[in-house]
Amino acid sequence: MRNWLLIPTKEQWNKWSLPSKLTFAGTFVGVLSLLLTVLFFVLPLIFASDPTEKRLDGALLAAIEDAIHQEPALVTQTNGGIEIEG
Repeated sequence: MRNWLLIPTKEQWNKWSLPSKLTFAGTFVGVLSLLLTVLFFVLPLIFASDPTEKRLDGALLAAIEDAIHQEPALVTQTNGGIEIEG
C-alpha cells in the first residue's frame, strides 16, 4: 500500500535532504488543496435540491450578459483627470 501512495519509508525520509523533504511536503499540501477546491466546487452542484440552483441566478446572469454586450464607454484624459462619456 505504501508504494502505491508514494509515501517514503522512515529510512528513505531520513536520507533525503531538506529541499527534498520540503518539496514532498509542498506537493502534498498542493494536491490536498486542489482536491478540496474541486470537492467544494462540485458538491453544491451535485446536492442542489432545485435544478435552478445549479445555474447562476437569473438577475446575475442578465447583468453579466448586459455587461458583455454593452457598448464600451469613451474615456478621455483631460488636465483635471479622466472624463467618461456614455
